[in-house]
Amino acid sequence: IVMNKRVCLYARTATNDEVALNNQLTNLNAYTDENNLTVVFRLSEVGSGKDDNREGIKFMQRLAEKKKIDLVVVKDISRLFRDIALYLRFSESMKRYGVQIVSVEGNNSVDFLYNLCYHTNDSLTQVFD
Repeated sequence: IVMNKRVCLYARTATNDEVALNNQLTNLNAYTDENNLTVVFRLSEVGSGKDDNREGIKFMQRLAEKKKIDLVVVKDISRLFRDIALYLRFSESMKRYGVQIVSVEGNNSVDFLYNLCYHTNDSLTQVFD
């Protein structure tokens, strides 16, 4: 990760759990501090990981379109989405605008994506056929 990138932190829980949201943001802040990254936005929200119509997701997309951020940092990619098709669509959209997504827990591998697909949306397992 290159320094001087403008970072958007994103935290999400499915239920209204302030402690979990605060813990995610604390860990994300620690990561950005350790890596000398500049946080320009901190977003947190309550909502389903299978819904792409969340305000935080839409706001990040607008930030990317307007070239306001270079990097999105999340605890793990399931905080963005628990649906493989939605995650891939969002990821591609961010790439088009030059925005990188970083998972602090480092679970953005193909195996993790396959498991995300397999366990959360059986109809999408055909993506890997």
